[in-house]
Amino acid sequence: MIPLMAADLPAPVVRQLRLVVEAADHEAAVAFFRDALGLPEEAAFSGECRDAGRGARR
Repeated sequence: MIPLMAADLPAPVVRQLRLVVEAADHEAAVAFFRDALGLPEEAAFSGECRDAGRGARR
């Protein structure tokens, strides 16, 4: 059996990008990502984000 190398595998398809941004001017940051980069805002959350993602680490 011949082992597969990373170069032999197809590139994975990125379907979602999750981004947490801390900014002094929230509206300006949203405008930059939305208007300058063309990224749509799918959801917005406020408050502590330390437990966001793959689960809380305790």
